[in-house]
Amino acid sequence: MDHFELKAWVCVSDEFDSFHISKEIFEAMEKVNKEFTKFNLLHEALRDQVRGKRFILLLEDVWTESNVDWNTLVVSLHVSAPGSKVILTTRNDQFLNQLVYNSLNKQLHSLLDDDALSLVAQHALGVYNFDSHLPLKGYVECIVKKCDGLPLALIALGRLLRTKKDEVEHWEKVQKVRYEN
Repeated sequence: MDHFELKAWVCVSDEFDSFHISKEIFEAMEKVNKEFTKFNLLHEALRDQVRGKRFILLLEDVWTESNVDWNTLVVSLHVSAPGSKVILTTRNDQFLNQLVYNSLNKQLHSLLDDDALSLVAQHALGVYNFDSHLPLKGYVECIVKKCDGLPLALIALGRLLRTKKDEVEHWEKVQKVRYEN
C-alpha cells in the first residue's frame, strides 16, 4: 500500500453514470466531499488530483457495455505517474474484449471447496472453519457446491447467514433452496 499515493475502491454495479463514478473516485482519493455541478470541472479536479501521482483504483462490478462510457471515465487518469493501476471486476466478457488492455484480462476461477468453506465461515461466523460449529458444516458444504465456489455469492450468503448463526433450521432452509442459472 505504500507504493501508491492515492487509493480508491468504487462499486459501480448496474447503472454506469460517469459523473457519479468520477465523483466517488475523487472523494475516495481526496477523502473529502466536494460538490460539482459540471462534469468538466469534476474531471479537471480529478486530473489535478492524480497528476504525477501513483494511484490504485478498484472499480468493482462494472456492467457497462459502452467503450465510450469507459473512455469518458478514465480520460482524466492518464496524467498519473507510471505504475498507477486500475483494477476492474466485471461479469461482462463482451465489454472486456472491447478494451485496449484486454491482454491483461484475468478470468477468476472458482474457489476450492476448503477455501470456499473458509470464506463462508469468515463472513457468517467470524472464524476460519466450522470446527466449532459442526452442526452447520453439512449445510454449508451443500451451499458451497450450489454456489460453484463463486466468491461473491459465498460472501453474500455468509453475510446473510451471520444474523442466523445459532439457528440451524435457517441454514437448512438456505441449503434446500433451489438455485438455477
